Amino acid sequence: MESIKELRKICQDKGFQEHIALRFHRIFSIYITRVFLILKIRPNVVTILGFLMGITGGYLFLNSYFLQGSVFFLFLLIFDYVDGEIARYRKLSSNFGAWLDTMSVHLLYPYFFFTLGLGIFFQTGIFWYIVLGALAAMAKLIERSMIQPLIKDSNLRFLKNQTITSAKEWVNHIAKISVQCPIIFLCSLVGWEEWFLWFFAIYLTLFTSGKVFLTGWRTYKQKKYYKNTK
Repeated sequence: MESIKELRKICQDKGFQEHIALRFHRIFSIYITRVFLILKIRPNVVTILGFLMGITGGYLFLNSYFLQGSVFFLFLLIFDYVDGEIARYRKLSSNFGAWLDTMSVHLLYPYFFFTLGLGIFFQTGIFWYIVLGALAAMAKLIERSMIQPLIKDSNLRFLKNQTITSAKEWVNHIAKISVQCPIIFLCSLVGWEEWFLWFFAIYLTLFTSGKVFLTGWRTYKQKKYYKNTK
């Protein structure tokens, strides 16, 4: 079995071109990847384990165990990297694996915010936290299931995620769950879960609304341009 350094070159070369805000989890994921490679665990099994981690994290949120729940969501993110690293190492790919990974992401990321909102509501009795959780969950669901596929399948390069080099790109990356999970972990340490939910419910709603508008506008302009050039 290769060393950790060698595994990073094989499994993470492209991933480590990302900014530290996005590749932070890769620092830890490679160690789990090495263990799973030794145990000959397949990527789809890792995806399912990550899904169970996310379900458990949401259950803990519902019971107002925010710190413990955030730890499980951190493991979900790490496992999301691990399955890709194992697949890259073993040169494995399948339509089912891609579907499983996509569905896991689309379901669990909105679930993260909705269960957080419910958990804070059960703790405080303030109904607004259900609304905030639902808003953040809906914004995340729209952004993940509708906007990102459109960007991926088009040439709207101005909306594609790149290495962070400007304030504009920071706005894009803060909306990522890979940034939000470490933040909720830190907020849970000091009891700031409510502030976290307020901020991201508003932020994600504005972010997704802006992305919907910009994507629609740019798509309209491109169609109009192609129509005029024919």
